[in-house]
Amino acid sequence: MAAHPVDRLYRSVRALRIYEGTTEIQHLIIGGRMVADAKRERTEAKMQRTDLKRGRAEAKRERTETKKQGTDAKRERAEPEGEASTEERERSKEPEA
Repeated sequence: MAAHPVDRLYRSVRALRIYEGTTEIQHLIIGGRMVADAKRERTEAKMQRTDLKRGRAEAKRERTETKKQGTDAKRERAEPEGEASTEERERSKEPEA
């Protein structure tokens, strides 16, 4: 090749353009991976929140069932079978018109 200054400048410019292109591609690849990682982390966090909510709902349901069982047990102790309930006794005391 000729040793003209223009030839050297042209080769330098071409090399820089190629290098800039590879750098840009690297940036795109790295950016794509960062976006994918962020999406995956977001999905995992959402699943954890859902599991936590589900766990809270189950715990609440269990507490409600426990309370219900406790209330039923209290009623059974207060009103043995075969006896009239408090409401029935009060109604029977009221004079009929």
